Amino acid sequence: MSDKPIDQPYNHVFGSIKTPKDFLSIPGYLSQVDFSNESTRRLHEMIDGYDFAKIDEYPCGIKGCATKHQHGYLVVTTDGIITNIGNRCGKKYLDLDFTRVKKSYLAKRKASNNLESLKKIRSEYASIKQTIDRLRNSFEKFSESQKILYRSVQTQLWQAMHMGRQGSRDIRRTRRMSKREASIHYAQTNTHSKDYEGRRPSIDEVVGRLDGLSVFKEEPLELLKSEISAPLTALMSISDFSFDFLSEKDLENHSRSANKAIRQLNKADALEDQGYRFYNPENLALLELMGADKSTLLEAINKVSLLMENSSSASD
Repeated sequence: MSDKPIDQPYNHVFGSIKTPKDFLSIPGYLSQVDFSNESTRRLHEMIDGYDFAKIDEYPCGIKGCATKHQHGYLVVTTDGIITNIGNRCGKKYLDLDFTRVKKSYLAKRKASNNLESLKKIRSEYASIKQTIDRLRNSFEKFSESQKILYRSVQTQLWQAMHMGRQGSRDIRRTRRMSKREASIHYAQTNTHSKDYEGRRPSIDEVVGRLDGLSVFKEEPLELLKSEISAPLTALMSISDFSFDFLSEKDLENHSRSANKAIRQLNKADALEDQGYRFYNPENLALLELMGADKSTLLEAINKVSLLMENSSSASD
């Protein structure tokens, strides 16, 4: 087979090399290419990478090598020939040339991936914005509800917030053991009533469990503003014209921050669910077990419930 390029245009589609058979459909592809010093031929660029199954191992295209491999790159030579080169073979035989074109390829591939990722986010932003607006409405309700509880049952609110940050949800109460419990305790511990103040030991028990306390592990509104809304707004503020001319560095920066913002939306969704669980009237009623005055607490619960209902009606 002649190692001369075929004068035929070819626009490669990235990711289209699934098996060695796909090489054969490429105009200008040669399975063996001379890269000796006498040929004066060098690598020009990489245009794709491939990962074959073990059964599809295929010989390297460097003449005199022909090592079979699963993983490699589709490359173009300085005189327009297209062939395939294994990763290790390229390093072994082509050394600095291979390192140079691989570095360029990986940078272009990364930029292309970043570009596609950002285009997808921009195309879906209308739906994402609806989610952000919904979360903002919920988080503002939680903030106002927290202020209501702060003014009414401050001590119990602080205790609940501390529990949430510590990952605990049990409401505990210490009480004196009953006579039967105490007699069993004496037998198990080989103690007597005289060993305890008040002639009877105390016991710490769970009397209730608060729900939704994870909402206090974050500042929901700040999370939404700084880590979600801000980077996405910055992305959307770029005009379509300017977007097509972003540098690789700018693409990387915007991709990193925008994709992080999308991931943070999942955290924000979870916080929203936790918030509605915590500010549920039945859940808030458990604050009485932590020492909240019943009538004061009931008044605060009614205010929170009214706030939730009014905000929901307004958003509808």
